[in-house]
Amino acid sequence: MEISIIIPAYNEEKRILPTLEKVYDYFSRVQNMDFEIIIVDDGSKDNTEKVVKNFAKDKFERVKFIKHKENKGKGTAVKTGVMEAKGEYILFSDADLSTPIEEFGKFYDYAKKNFDVVTGTRKVKKARIIKRQPFLRRFFGTGFIYLVKILFPSLSNITDFTCGFKLFKGKSAKKIFKLQKINRWGFDVEILLISKILKLKIVQVPIVWKDLRRSKVDLKKDIIRSFLDLIKIKKMEIMGYYKNG
Repeated sequence: MEISIIIPAYNEEKRILPTLEKVYDYFSRVQNMDFEIIIVDDGSKDNTEKVVKNFAKDKFERVKFIKHKENKGKGTAVKTGVMEAKGEYILFSDADLSTPIEEFGKFYDYAKKNFDVVTGTRKVKKARIIKRQPFLRRFFGTGFIYLVKILFPSLSNITDFTCGFKLFKGKSAKKIFKLQKINRWGFDVEILLISKILKLKIVQVPIVWKDLRRSKVDLKKDIIRSFLDLIKIKKMEIMGYYKNG
């Protein structure tokens, strides 16, 4: 299998169907690749499961559904998908397609040049932001980036940690996510740090991006969780977990 696409989903009954239609069409018709789409439902309480299963029933095993009985966090959902993936390459994308699936093409070009990790960035001039995040999210996002670079000097060249569009060589992804421990928002930093420690080749690619977050996102909780995640990651780095894992 050439490519596995991992889509973590939590209460996405209203957005998951058009996303699946776009992704399925893109890889079957535009890219003409041997692919699988893995949706990991992270304990949804709405009809996400029903929508996905209705879409998948005539897709000849191209679409796989995995259900977490309870909400475990985006990091865990992505890890579940990666460890189940069979593709030579593994892409993970947010369920809202805030980064259009068509961006895969340029990511794939880099992956074929022997990069292990291709990560999107919204923080360089060549990136195209169609709709920006609200001011407070941008402000705290910038602060988060500076804090990460202080705590983890090896990541000082990374401009965007939390972009939800990343492509991996399949074998490299398995090594990275096997060591991943962070369940929620800080997992992006963790997997990039692990990649550095494992001396994998990383490249950043400017993306097209549009803010499609729901208004119910709790900024205060996000900030606290992200800070605590960074402390956990730093502790594991100091303890040598990622080297000895």
